[in-house]
Amino acid sequence: MARRRDAADARAVAALAAQIAPIQRLIITLTGNGGAGPFRELPIDGLRQAFEEKYWPTVTALQAGLAHLSKDASVTLVGAVTARAAMPGTAGIGSLNAAVEGLVQPLAAELAPIRINAVSPG
Repeated sequence: MARRRDAADARAVAALAAQIAPIQRLIITLTGNGGAGPFRELPIDGLRQAFEEKYWPTVTALQAGLAHLSKDASVTLVGAVTARAAMPGTAGIGSLNAAVEGLVQPLAAELAPIRINAVSPG
């Protein structure tokens, strides 16, 4: 059963995680409206806001949920193809998605045997 919470609210995520623990599959999928557009014109404040909408809530939700994962849990983070595609107008949003996906390998090593993966729609 899917549940929704504000991923930036660590207390709300931890409370929900405690209610449904142990969690076997945690999928964190967030989106935002910022970070796309020609790099020369990309407002830095808009890019910061995009990280506030996707990257930091991803980190917050994952940290808040960790204590409630089963020993054989899997975590899936959702990035996007912009993390690797060389498309004009995606430098900002691509760096945001690359930051989300960049969590996977170090966390997979650190949190094993919990599995950490990412998917990249698009």
